[in-house]
Amino acid sequence: PAAGQQRDMQGRQELEAALAEKARLQKEVERLRSTELDLQRERDELNEMLDDHGKQFMDALVILQTDIDELKRKNERMAKEKEVLEERLQEGGDSQMLASLHTEQEYQDMLEQMEELEKELRQELEQAQAERDEAQARATREKETFAEKLSAAE
Repeated sequence: PAAGQQRDMQGRQELEAALAEKARLQKEVERLRSTELDLQRERDELNEMLDDHGKQFMDALVILQTDIDELKRKNERMAKEKEVLEERLQEGGDSQMLASLHTEQEYQDMLEQMEELEKELRQELEQAQAERDEAQARATREKETFAEKLSAAE
């Protein structure tokens, strides 16, 4: 009888320990599920942010290309005007020479403006590319962290 009571008591203790361990594991599973949901939300936010940055980058590229095309057209037009003025200058005449010099100065001013605009556009493009690269790196790090936490949870 005493040995039976001792086994019953030992069995109860083991059962209580197992139930306590089960409760602890259930809490840990709930915590991991909550962490998984948080990480999924973060991943979704990062993906949305990357999509937005990618769209902004593409929009900037389109604007830059449009600006470059416009500058090329202006440059071609001014080159034609310069050619015509040079022909007139060769034909002679002081008034034509003054007009040619005036147009040449305008042409040089326009070239300087174009070069400055091109420089600014290149800087904006480099900045957009750097921001995109940073966002991609951050998303990659977050995905790796998420995968590690998910693996640890399993």
